[in-house]
Amino acid sequence: MLIFLIGPKGAGKTTLGRRAAEVLGVPFYDTDDMAFEAVNANAPEHGYGLLSFASAMNSESLNIARRLKDIPAPAIVATGAEFALNPTCATYMIESGKIVNIIRPADKITDTFEQANDKGPLWVEVNTGQEFYPDMRAVELYAAEAPAYKRLASFSVDNAGPLDKSADALVTLIKKILAEN
Repeated sequence: MLIFLIGPKGAGKTTLGRRAAEVLGVPFYDTDDMAFEAVNANAPEHGYGLLSFASAMNSESLNIARRLKDIPAPAIVATGAEFALNPTCATYMIESGKIVNIIRPADKITDTFEQANDKGPLWVEVNTGQEFYPDMRAVELYAAEAPAYKRLASFSVDNAGPLDKSADALVTLIKKILAEN
């Protein structure tokens, strides 16, 4: 069984997923990393334009879903928004695993960017060509995507508090899911 972590950018999917995978001794995958690998792009920390990354992710989402079918289970998969919100990929996640929504309030996401002095990668608005940093739009993006994540997920983990507490909650939840299946 695959455990899919969904949620907005900056919610902690990758951070919590890596920690949980390490504690549980299971493989960890990140669909954003898989998309970068597939299109031979720069590592995420080097930044990317929204247009180029979203286009690559949308075109690679189905290929990534096919690749995930070949990985040994159990495994934890952190998903990018483009993957999680793609209807075909969402169906794949529902059919092949359990979906956990990582919930982190938009103001906490923005605080995380500010504390790290990391605005995230520079993105380009598709319709206007205007450049922006995702931390500037975290509240707007979160509000737009949160209802879809809530509908898609069977479980959720609150990542509003200390990271260790959230990681422990995710590990406990995944142990329960795996024991029941």
